[in-house]
Formats: sequence, C-alpha cells, structure tokens
Amino acid sequence: MTDMVFSSRVCENIEKGKYPSTYIFPPEKGIETRRPITELNFASLYSSLIIAYNLSPDKIILTYEEADIAEKNGNILHKIEFPFNNCTVQARSVRHDNKFEKKSLYPVILEDLSNKRLELKACLAPLGKKRQHLGKIISSAKKKQKALKVYMNTFYGEADNSKSPIFLRELAGRTTSAGKYNLNLVTEFVTKKGFGIKYDLSKEAYWTKMVNITMIVMKSLRDQVNAYLRIKNSTFYLKMAYEEVLFPVCFTGKKKYFGISHEDVVNFRPNDLFMRGIDTMKQENFDLFRFIGEKIMWEAMSINNIHSIRKIVEDALWDARFKQWDFNQFIAMSKWKAKGGLACNKIFIERIKERIANGEKNIKIPDSGERFSYIIMNNSPRYKKDGSKSTRKDNYMEFVNIAKEFNMDIDIRYYLE
Repeated sequence: MTDMVFSSRVCENIEKGKYPSTYIFPPEKGIETRRPITELNFASLYSSLIIAYNLSPDKIILTYEEADIAEKNGNILHKIEFPFNNCTVQARSVRHDNKFEKKSLYPVILEDLSNKRLELKACLAPLGKKRQHLGKIISSAKKKQKALKVYMNTFYGEADNSKSPIFLRELAGRTTSAGKYNLNLVTEFVTKKGFGIKYDLSKEAYWTKMVNITMIVMKSLRDQVNAYLRIKNSTFYLKMAYEEVLFPVCFTGKKKYFGISHEDVVNFRPNDLFMRGIDTMKQENFDLFRFIGEKIMWEAMSINNIHSIRKIVEDALWDARFKQWDFNQFIAMSKWKAKGGLACNKIFIERIKERIANGEKNIKIPDSGERFSYIIMNNSPRYKKDGSKSTRKDNYMEFVNIAKEFNMDIDIRYYLE
C-alpha cells in the first residue's frame, strides 16, 4: 500500500448529473400467510463492494495508457463502466486477488472497521438475555457499532459528494452499479433454485401486475353480482357495470375523487386524469385555479410520488407565490340570475347599480341568466356596518374590462388561499 496525499481544495466546475443507483426491489405489499418468508441481505453493501473490488483513489486508473502499463506489470484489472449524462464513464481498478499487499487504502481501512463492528456485535449477542441488568452496557456497545457503520458509509458518501476533496465519480458510480449487478445475480440464482422473490422488477411493474389482477377479478365479480341481482329481482334489467380500474386514486370528499384510469390496457402515463366532482373542472373557475389544481393532481398521481397530498398542495401553493402569472389566468366566470342565484353575485350587481347611478360609465349589467367574467381585486378595504373589515368576495369583485382599463391590482393572496 502506497502513501496518499489529499488536497483540501474542492474541485470547481464539477459536471452534475445522475448515474444508476443500486437496484432496489419495491415489495409486494400486504400480509403474507401462504408461505414462510426469509431474508437475504448484503452485510454493509457499499463498504463490502469497495473492499471486494478494491475501489480506492490509489488503485483506480482513469486512462487507457496507465491501464496498459498496469497490466504489463502483471496486475489484473477490474472494469468500471456505467452511464452518466448520456455518456459512458470508463475506468479500471487494480484487483487485490485477496492479497493484503495489493489492497488499497479504502479497503484496508474499511476491513479494519468492519472487523471492529463484528467484534462489538459478537459481544452483544450473549448479552441479549441479560438486557434488563446490562442495559447501559448494551446501549453503549450498540452506539459504538452504529457509529462505525456510519463512518464506513462516509467513504462512499464522500466519493459521491462533488464538494468533497475525496470526490471520485468513478468510485461512487462503480459502487452503485456493482450493487445492482450483484443483487440481480443473487435474484437469478435463487430463482433458478426454485425460490420465489417477494419483490418485483420495478414499482411500475408491480403496480401493473396489481391492476391486471384487479381487472380480471372485477370482471368476474361484476358477473357474479349481476347474476345475484337477477336471482333477487327476477329481471336482468337491474345490473352493475364495470368500466375501469383507478390506480392510483385520491379521494377528496363525497363523490369527489381523481386518479389514473385503466380500461383495457394498463397505462400509468395517460394524457388526461380521470376526475369526478373535482372543482377544477367547473366552468366558472379561473385558469390559475385549474393550473394549480391539475399540477397538484398530476404530481399526486405520479408513479414516483412519495409525498402526501397535503405536502404536495403546500409546495404547489408556496411555489405559486413566486411565479409570474398572466392577467387572464385570474379571470373567473359566473352567471347572473335576477331571481335566485349566488348571494355574492347579487351583492356585486347591487354595487354596480350604485356606481352607475353615481355616474360611472362603461359598465353594463349582464342580463339575467347571462354569464360574466370577473377578477378579485386588491382594492381599499371595505367595512361592514359595525366597522369591522369585510372579507366577503362580493366586495372585491370587478368586471374584467374595468379592471384592465384602470390597471387594478389583483389580490393574489385571495386566489392562493
């Protein structure tokens, strides 16, 4: 093992991007009561990969010329290759052939730390039954072995950190790609042995499988229900229909929900979302409301979404405060009815009549049953008879043509609340 010197200077102009991460199988959710389930899990995966492949700055070769020299000197090289930003990163690492003198810096350190962890865990094992009497000793030993685990993981973490002086993309990328390779290797092996894997290829593959099963089950269930209805009612006119599977789906209230509809073919990337009773569909709503609403729904239905609907809504509204919006996106529609209709429209039209009586021109009151467009303005506050500030929408409504003519300020806070 050779001496190494690291510069504390952070590299500038590092190309940013992503490379494939270690393969993670999303689980088939639900309670399994048919067969016993066991677990095969790599011990300290990233650290073990670094040790196994001798991944360390002092043993990673970045040029073909140096690789040729290393091979001529009798070294066996390990190929490093993975995609990054539509390119392929290539390098080599010198294999240690399980000989200590050939091991590089990182593997030697990690192996030593790993042995210390194993010693601590070995000491913990016989103490398990004496937990009540040796609680503090056990807790201290657990903290020490977990601290060693965190320290070991920083070797990969810092190699993947572009702001770290020991950043090395070839090392980090090969660690994750090797993890993916070996997980697939084990999967293939145990499958050929006749064992089932309690995970599927990807989240989308897993979801597709669930939807396909649901489609088959629902068609059968529909037929059974309709047969039951025929028996109970002695007629085939009363029956239930099955049209689509919604998955994922979000329920927001009674008869209000949206989701991704699957009819004959499973498709998690449709052009349109399935919606029932969702307010963004209403004609009277303004474009801004529809834009934000659709943004929230598409993010919520994304196959990669991990956030709650509340978190998605909060983030969308926060981002909206800093976005440059067009005036037309705040225009809302409503219908004026002389008899009945919305109370806010009645109050708004009464104010318009008062303004006309006071001599204001270029204002036309819509005919009863006619639709009109309006904007919520950020005007001077209006007050109730008791002197308190009014927050009613009708006190801040304005016809679009008037708002444009006088360049009135829009009350953005109202639209986002």
